[in-house]
Order: sequence, then C-alpha cells, then structure tokens
Amino acid sequence: MFQDTALALARQVGGDQNAADAALRTLIEKYAAIEAYQIAEVYALRNDAQATFEWLDRAWSNRDPGINTLYFDPFILRYRDDPRFAAFCGKVGLPVPRGAPGKSA
Repeated sequence: MFQDTALALARQVGGDQNAADAALRTLIEKYAAIEAYQIAEVYALRNDAQATFEWLDRAWSNRDPGINTLYFDPFILRYRDDPRFAAFCGKVGLPVPRGAPGKSA
C-alpha cells in the first residue's frame, strides 16, 4: 500500500505525466476506500485543489487516520490559505489555524 503511494508521488515529480496518471489510477483503484488521505496528498502535489479537498472529504468519511497528519503535511499545507482548508478543519473538529481565511478574529 505505501509503495503504491510513494510511487504515485514519485511519478508525479518525475516529469512523465502518463506514468504519473497511471500510478494515481492504480492507487485509486486499489486503495480508494482505505487510503483516501494519501490520494488527497497526490492530488495536492499535482496542484489540483478541487480533487484534493474532495479526497480529504472522503478521508474524513472513511475516518482515515492520515487526517492526524494534516497540520504537518507539506502537500496538504500548500492549501492552508484556501478557505476550504479552514472549513475542513472545522468540519473534522480540528482548530482552525490562526489567520486562515474563513476564521473570525
């Protein structure tokens, strides 16, 4: 499982978009129900905010323990200034980061 995630991440930065797409498809086909958070990470690395937040929502629905790493995850944290990040934190019961859009002062 972790090998497929690592491969999808590596293929994404490797420059071969066809290989990256294939690795992501494999990850989704094999692990969508149990590794939604890791799929969100791959989409975050791909700079696809919409898919990232869709997979984060799936991760929450599946109670994926990867959500515990949200505040330390460099892939997901690239969206810390996106209002959907604050909304997601609120939805899952995590403190909304100070200064995040959508957080009242």
